[in-house]
Amino acid sequence: MSNLHKTREELEASAEEYEHALEQDVDELLSKTKTILTGTLVVGAGFWVAYKLFKALASDNHQETSRASVVPQATSDDEPSVFSVVKHTIMKELAFFLLGIIKEKLLDYLQAIKGDDNNS
Repeated sequence: MSNLHKTREELEASAEEYEHALEQDVDELLSKTKTILTGTLVVGAGFWVAYKLFKALASDNHQETSRASVVPQATSDDEPSVFSVVKHTIMKELAFFLLGIIKEKLLDYLQAIKGDDNNS
C-alpha cells in the first residue's frame, strides 16, 4: 500500500509540475500575443495617419482647383494667393515631418521586436 501511496504522491507532484509549466506557457503566449497586437496597432495607426494626411492634402488641393474653376480669382495672373501658397507649403512640410516621425517610430518598434525574437 505504501508503493501505491507513493505513486499517487509522485503522480500528484508530476501533475502540479505540468500544470505549472502549462500556466507558464499560456502566460508567455499571452505576452507574445499582446506584443504582436500592439505592434500591429502601432503600424496600422501609422498607416492610418499617413493615409488621412495624404487624403487631407489631396482633397485640399482638389478643393482649391475646383474653387478656382468655379469662382475666378481676383488676381490678373490667376495665381493662388500668398496665404494659400504658405498654407500649402506648411501642410506639406508638416506631412513630411509627421511621416518621418512615424517612419522612425515604426523602425524602432520593428527593431525592438526583432531583438526580442532573437533573445527568445
